Amino acid sequence: MAKSAAFARIKSQVLTLTYSIPVGRVSTYRSLGEHLDVMPRHVAYILTTLKEEEKADLPWYRVVSDNGAVSAPNPVKAKAQMELLAAEGVAIGPQKTILNFAAIFVAAPDLASGIPPQKRSHPAPELSD
Repeated sequence: MAKSAAFARIKSQVLTLTYSIPVGRVSTYRSLGEHLDVMPRHVAYILTTLKEEEKADLPWYRVVSDNGAVSAPNPVKAKAQMELLAAEGVAIGPQKTILNFAAIFVAAPDLASGIPPQKRSHPAPELSD
């Protein structure tokens, strides 16, 4: 089943933001999601469902959980993410948590992505009598 044009646009924006995270720095699913006005889990879904050829040049591993933890969906991917981060000088503790998270975190609005903060139109909630 084909994805919608809106999904394709959001995916493109997530990838652009992710590309713009500098070497040795990290951002979070929440920060990217807030910048794009989508839920953090949508950002995580996009990054975890990339094909191998899409991941080849994308620093997907620089996006972590809000608490600075590596949160890849399985142990093999988590190990790969930690190794890629370590290769960039990111220190990771025994609980898969980035040790100097506050110092290397970069918020999405501070990235040189060229994507301004988004405001998506969300349907108004239905009110009952």
